[in-house]
Amino acid sequence: MALSKIIAEGIDLTDTFSFTGTVTGAGLTSPLANTVAVTSEGGAVTTNLVQGLVKCWSEFNNNNTNVLDDGFNVSSLSDDATGVNAVNFSNSMSSTNYAVTSGVSGNTNAYSREVQHSIDSTSKVTLHAFFSANNSTTRISLNNSSSISSAILGDLA
Repeated sequence: MALSKIIAEGIDLTDTFSFTGTVTGAGLTSPLANTVAVTSEGGAVTTNLVQGLVKCWSEFNNNNTNVLDDGFNVSSLSDDATGVNAVNFSNSMSSTNYAVTSGVSGNTNAYSREVQHSIDSTSKVTLHAFFSANNSTTRISLNNSSSISSAILGDLA
């Protein structure tokens, strides 16, 4: 089957594919459109596959290292102040109307932990990590952590 049939008509798994030579990414397109509907586990509803994917995520250590441990669609991190880090996206979101979820852990002497975020632009979110001392009544304050994570959901540009 010619590759042009795959692009034009979609992939039919009953067809037999055979070709020789090397296939590279040039000119090949994904067989999945951005409107792929997926049926729920119970079969009652469908959802848009592309819409439901996490578009960017990060997990990093800002305890004097500010190193990205793992992530997706992250171009860089910046250490803006104690407990304040910016996550810069490799590919921008379509608008600043996207969702951010985040978490923090790693300071064993912390009594309370919290992460707040500010959406700075279509390509940057800033995370603020707060802690209060163990069994302390003192006000919660910005502090570095050995593990801060975030996930971004919404539409890519």
